[in-house]
Amino acid sequence: MRFGTRTELGRRWTAGGGRPSGQMIIGDEYGYLSVALNPHSGELFALLLPDMRIESFQAFIDEFIEFVGTETAVRLITDGAAAHRSNRLKLGEQLEIEHLPPYSPELNPVERLLKSCEKN
Repeated sequence: MRFGTRTELGRRWTAGGGRPSGQMIIGDEYGYLSVALNPHSGELFALLLPDMRIESFQAFIDEFIEFVGTETAVRLITDGAAAHRSNRLKLGEQLEIEHLPPYSPELNPVERLLKSCEKN
């Protein structure tokens, strides 16, 4: 999930007839929340990442494997992001990645969880 803020231009109070000068920064800042959820037990693992590069997703995988333990076999369901499909990912023997079909967020349990949180 990507989230962030956008800086908007605003107005200022000034003396009549004058126009204030000042530096305004317009830009977007984003963070990426990667979440693994066990829909049967409700157990959740989340990691805030700075971007969606392969290295960042590898860091998520490494932390996730440490979280679940090396004896547990896990199937991780991901969307079609390029970082999730990379051949450079080191998954380990107990982790398997399965990809959702394109344009099907309703199949992702994490999407359903986040939608229900928005309503509350």
